[in-house]
Amino acid sequence: MKYLVMKMNDVEREFLSILLNHPELINSTIVKSDFFENKTFGKIFEIINETKQFDPVGFVEKGFEDMDLLLMIHQSFIFNNAYMSIFKNDELKIINHHKTVLLDALNLKLSKRQIDYESYKKEFDKIDDIKPISTKEHPSEKEIVNILTKKDKYIRLGKFERTEKVLRLLEDDLVTVAGPPGFGKSAFLLNIFNECLADQNNYCQYYNLEINDEQVIKRLIAIDSREKIIDLQKIKEKETIQRSVKKYSSSNYYIYNDSSMWERMQASIISHLKKDKKNIVFIDHLGLIGLENRNFNKTNYERVTYIMKQLRKLCRRYKVLVFIASQCDRSSLRNGKITLHSLKDSGEIENSSTHVILLYESEDKQTDFEFCTNVVIDIAKNRNNFTYKIPVNFIKNKQLFFEKKTNKKE
Repeated sequence: MKYLVMKMNDVEREFLSILLNHPELINSTIVKSDFFENKTFGKIFEIINETKQFDPVGFVEKGFEDMDLLLMIHQSFIFNNAYMSIFKNDELKIINHHKTVLLDALNLKLSKRQIDYESYKKEFDKIDDIKPISTKEHPSEKEIVNILTKKDKYIRLGKFERTEKVLRLLEDDLVTVAGPPGFGKSAFLLNIFNECLADQNNYCQYYNLEINDEQVIKRLIAIDSREKIIDLQKIKEKETIQRSVKKYSSSNYYIYNDSSMWERMQASIISHLKKDKKNIVFIDHLGLIGLENRNFNKTNYERVTYIMKQLRKLCRRYKVLVFIASQCDRSSLRNGKITLHSLKDSGEIENSSTHVILLYESEDKQTDFEFCTNVVIDIAKNRNNFTYKIPVNFIKNKQLFFEKKTNKKE
């Protein structure tokens, strides 16, 4: 912390040195005096903002007495053609540091229940909206070339190699996983969760509205160790289970099992976001999410439409990848055909989702394993690539999904 304060001192001093030599820049920044870690620097900024010039006499009249410090900061400015770039860079660092301080204080209030979830969301958005004034009208030629030639960094899905290759998931995507009861929507989400957790660059949140935390952990340990759920008590005999226990006692993840109200879930998602990680959220499932806001809770259609629109906004604003499970309409189950039209309650599920994965039983009934069901991962909507069907095995007593081997070239 001491090192961080010293580092911010250097940034704030450099920022002020440019301002003292170019006071006209005061009108091009959103920084305020209370943004400064060093309160003396904040006072200097406040006087520059009031006087719009560097005048030592004016500083004295405003009650500032440390003239040695003021002159030292003023004289430390080194003329450089890139001073404007340095100024904007320092401004961004000061703003981000201030936002971090505010968010830490806000999250502390939430943890102590000193603020309700709706107020938390409003305050969080206010803090998030603190951003520098953009002086650019459009990207340069070089920036456009970089946009066209840079390789997108897709989210890795571990053992789901073919699924990963087709989905090409980005950090702000919204993926709906739909299917009839009993074909492993929850297990599929947990399998993806387990694979994402293996990447230390990811931070995973699991919002479980169906089963308790203990059952979630048991299923995750079974998936990771590839052991039967009924054999998990044999932890002393099985190294696979021991390794999984160590993994899940030290990894980057959060499991939520609190209120099913969307407003509280949204506040929790936002408060657990990690700046230095790829944030991935799993929600099981859409049909169980309620709303405190009664204006959008009159029918299932209105509720689902509102929640899906809110999820899409959340993904885009905060760069969060979300997987959410959803039920299929019962009429489609009777017909035996699962399509995008099978999505239950609202067409907004398809509209807001960047990807829709349908899970259903394969026509191929011949299985390779005991307690195994042949399932199809039907990527029915794909913003980033083509649609595709991938055959997988689902071993229920281990809650384990894995892709079937194929000789076809993709």
